[in-house]
Amino acid sequence: MVMSVRERTREIGIRKALGATTVEIMGQFFFETLLLCVIGGAVGIGLGYAFIEVWNSNIDIFALVLPIWAVKLALYTSIGIGSLFGIYPALKAARMNPSKALRFE
Repeated sequence: MVMSVRERTREIGIRKALGATTVEIMGQFFFETLLLCVIGGAVGIGLGYAFIEVWNSNIDIFALVLPIWAVKLALYTSIGIGSLFGIYPALKAARMNPSKALRFE
């Protein structure tokens, strides 16, 4: 997300120049971070479930089970990491000076 803020500096400058508040810009970047992490967590859970299904259909020694607590833990962990690492880029974007952001290339 730090690179996303750096790549979108000009967009942030335009939004700030047009009157976007710090809370709005911070909310946008924080929401994007959380959305990416939730999607990544869901994909990981799906791949884990698919692996378990393939394992159970091919190997008869013992069956694997995906408990609901593991799914919740994986989802909460991805949300927590997204929150933790999304705050800094969101604050950086929200505190940007519009005139410096518009000059950035």
